Amino acid sequence: MRVATKMSNGFSKFAWSVALLALVEPVCSGARGVSAPLGQTLILLADLLLVALVVWNLPKVRSPRLIIAIVTAILALVLTFTVPEFPYEAIIPGLRKSFLILTALVLGYLVKKEDSHLVHKSIAISCLLVSLYAIKQHFLFTDFDSKILLSQSSDVYTNLFRGEQRAFSLLSSGFHAGIAGLILLSYALFSKRFGPYLSLAFAAIAVFAIYFTYTRTCLIIAAALVTYSFFRILRIPAAIAALICLASYMLLAVSAPNEIPNPFTAASEDTRFTGRSISYKEASHQWAAHPVRLLTGFGVGSAGSAQGDLFEAAAHIEPHNIFLKYLFEMGVPLGLTFIILLGWLFVSAMRAARPQGERTFVLALSLITVVAGLTFTIVEAWPANVYIFLAVGMFLPRHTQGTKQARVYPRV
Repeated sequence: MRVATKMSNGFSKFAWSVALLALVEPVCSGARGVSAPLGQTLILLADLLLVALVVWNLPKVRSPRLIIAIVTAILALVLTFTVPEFPYEAIIPGLRKSFLILTALVLGYLVKKEDSHLVHKSIAISCLLVSLYAIKQHFLFTDFDSKILLSQSSDVYTNLFRGEQRAFSLLSSGFHAGIAGLILLSYALFSKRFGPYLSLAFAAIAVFAIYFTYTRTCLIIAAALVTYSFFRILRIPAAIAALICLASYMLLAVSAPNEIPNPFTAASEDTRFTGRSISYKEASHQWAAHPVRLLTGFGVGSAGSAQGDLFEAAAHIEPHNIFLKYLFEMGVPLGLTFIILLGWLFVSAMRAARPQGERTFVLALSLITVVAGLTFTIVEAWPANVYIFLAVGMFLPRHTQGTKQARVYPRV
């Protein structure tokens, strides 16, 4: 038994701690609108609480895949100290990404099955708060929002799209808010924890919030999730549904190029897309100049967003791609191992998820992680990384359980 202490309502103290942690994360981030130091302090405290909960219960982890993933990350951290002239202050932001997703996975794994509904509901409510504030921000941008914007490490350009201000809600950019909206949309469409009317309301709020962030990757993923849900209701075969979606997308991309990314021209004309190739070329140049780093990596944090100023002598790229990021930071052997283990853990969670709707929910989170991870690294940035990997971790199979029991999700 992982956590024995129970509250009077049946949920454990551990589950309440995790649920409250997920719930207050956007509040901690939003506190920067009052005072940047206050917000940063609260975010740090939330990080420390998350790590403390995991470290305290780490001996109870029995998943070999999780243990191997943790060892892989630790080895990558150790190798960071072999990089000449590495700015060690860059390690902390690096840890808050690659390592925090493991921490969230472990935390989800430690939540008992009978407590998982509380934590899932907390994640959904937290994403609902982010989405509602993003909608508000689109129509009413206040001094409070300006202070949050000024406290961010990213430049003004990041939060603009064709001259329009992205809704970034209480988080650090429109990309963060877009991912939160996608998570809420996944809960609304595929999780059985909410009634039909609440699910419909959550889905509508999520779609509007994602749209107001002007993040095209998030919009495309949202369209895919909604379309898949629609075809699933109509019981249309997946292959036919995929062809219909692809044809529809191509038609829209050609007929409305200003609204929908055109797959035929984006590779050469879309500067936000072509800008990615600069980092890809730089990575190849760095590997060619330092071939040993293909094996050992350039250090945790060396491919982190908005950290280029810290690297004067050591190598740095900003790949907007979590997979290239892992290979560059950890080296090819450890990076590939880490990527394969994460994929393995997602597949394990999908297989263990019951009923079928919950399996589709994990599949939706996997789609968000992979597709968004190919175009930007926000999917592994706080707090999106905590939301996604905490949710997935709660579906991982428990090796200490002798029998499988069906889970019952009360309606909200």
